[in-house]
Amino acid sequence: MKKTQQYLQRAGTTHPMKGKAAGANDIRMYTWDLIDNCRLDKCECYSVCDFPKTTNMVKADGSPKKCRVMYWYMKGAAEVLFADIDQMNQYTVWRIGMRLLPMYRSLCKLQIAEAGLSSAVYINTRGDISVNQIHKTICSVQESIDRIEARLVRAKGSNLPGRSGLSPVLPFERPEFVPGRRKKKA
Repeated sequence: MKKTQQYLQRAGTTHPMKGKAAGANDIRMYTWDLIDNCRLDKCECYSVCDFPKTTNMVKADGSPKKCRVMYWYMKGAAEVLFADIDQMNQYTVWRIGMRLLPMYRSLCKLQIAEAGLSSAVYINTRGDISVNQIHKTICSVQESIDRIEARLVRAKGSNLPGRSGLSPVLPFERPEFVPGRRKKKA
């Protein structure tokens, strides 16, 4: 059984134990990757979502199916993060499944909400133009994900996909010269 098939058996459920990873020296996969039910017309991005228009999002009993956007988002994240699971130790697999995947879940929910915004800016009660706070929150979650990934790369025995042999993920370096910005006089 492929490792992605092993994961998909319980993917999106509240059951954190997903099973043993195929060919990974008895590594057990634990993840927190709960997939929410589709909220249909109550969802922030319903007007731009492709799935309710192309897929029946309601079960035979009338209850909503799982959110397809979140399902594919989480499936993609898990496939990338666990691509080299046979080269990871149990600690790294745990951290990815119980720390990184929940962060990606939060990021997905924020991006769904952001997709439903009609504008990135709004005018408050005093008439000031402000940027919607969700953009700052999305950036904050992305930075947290980068920090966790950097720690995992530095941890002994870890090997995140696409990062083997590379230095940890670091924030962008601040350039010495930015066009249009004056240097401060000393």
